[in-house]
Amino acid sequence: WLGKLFGGKSDSHLTMASTTGNDRMDSIKRDLQARQHKYFFAINLYNSFDVIPDIFATLFRAAAILGYHNVFVSIYENGSNDQTKALLKIFDALARTVGLRIIIRTSMRTRGLFNHRIEYLAEVRNAAMLPLHELRDNDGEVFDSVVFMNDILPCVDDLLELIWQSRRQNAG
Repeated sequence: WLGKLFGGKSDSHLTMASTTGNDRMDSIKRDLQARQHKYFFAINLYNSFDVIPDIFATLFRAAAILGYHNVFVSIYENGSNDQTKALLKIFDALARTVGLRIIIRTSMRTRGLFNHRIEYLAEVRNAAMLPLHELRDNDGEVFDSVVFMNDILPCVDDLLELIWQSRRQNAG
């Protein structure tokens, strides 16, 4: 998965971009490349060991296009009992080597039997979003685009299409 992480061949995915033509996706990538637009990715993970390599690959490839210095990644991991935390340590080290700003917070807290599912999901989402507010309140830093993800498996083209549509078409 390391080859895929740094831009190698990935699994084939049918995306909106691939169905409408590569020229359109090339245009979107050029439009999004290394501008002063700032992106905040908030991610919530729980027992995500199997999907983390694909999520990492997508984030690295998207950040390479958007500009590593323009991207901030906030990950909140809550109570995983697989090797999610170990992979997050690797991701943290790799992200920092390329200048990708990242904060990873882990917790042993889980939903439990008596917590309402939707309320709990809102709490962990808010925990992943907390650095967005801290950066604004403490450093005056604001972001132009905010993307929330969990253990879904987006491909790079779909993620860039989402950001582009939000920015250019007011679709967000």
